[in-house]
Amino acid sequence: MPSELSSEQSGSAKELQKYLILTNNSNHCQRLGVTADSSQKDIKYSFYCLARKFHPDRHMSRPDWVGPLQHLMAALPKAYVVLRDDHKRNNYGKQLALASIRSEAEESIDDSAKLAVNCQRDANIPGAIFWLRKCIIPAPKDAKHRMSLGVILATMPLHRREAVEQLNKAVELDAWNADAYLQLGEVYEVMLLPWRSKVLCTKVLDLYPEHAMARQRLEKVSGEKKKPMSRLISSWFKK
Repeated sequence: MPSELSSEQSGSAKELQKYLILTNNSNHCQRLGVTADSSQKDIKYSFYCLARKFHPDRHMSRPDWVGPLQHLMAALPKAYVVLRDDHKRNNYGKQLALASIRSEAEESIDDSAKLAVNCQRDANIPGAIFWLRKCIIPAPKDAKHRMSLGVILATMPLHRREAVEQLNKAVELDAWNADAYLQLGEVYEVMLLPWRSKVLCTKVLDLYPEHAMARQRLEKVSGEKKKPMSRLISSWFKK
């Protein structure tokens, strides 16, 4: 075996590397070098050209290529099986479209979440609320962003009712999230509703009997005396 590759072999090595990258990071059309509108004839031609070019039997002098070639030759037929069948091809196209939409939505959510963190760092509470709401619109079942929004809303007296709604939804979406229960309980305490906080702390201890924070909070709210209604009203308006 020669110590250096000939120019032809070097070109083949680069091409093999290119198709290996496509195999790992692309869709079926890209793997075969065709488009979504390519004819069945073109798809078949492209597949057989690649299969002949990269078949292991054509590269017996390169034992170090055996693994990569086998990997490539396993991926090409899978792509061809899908694209040569119109029904499978249409379904695959729909799956790609949905995946693209999800990817764009996730990217948008990540960007909004970063902006919310920046606003919170700069003490821009209205800005943080705005961007967290933007996170929730495309992902209404994401408990994490609902909890973050609820915590920030709770810092503003006029938004505490919505804070309760968001934290309740977070608990509903993630019933094992102890932090969500405790955050909601903390809002209830601020709203002078300690008995509701007590229920939530008890729930956390049912889920996690050794949860120290829940136990401390439960002892606190259990020890508080019920305030007269006049004091409740006065405290509420001071908030």
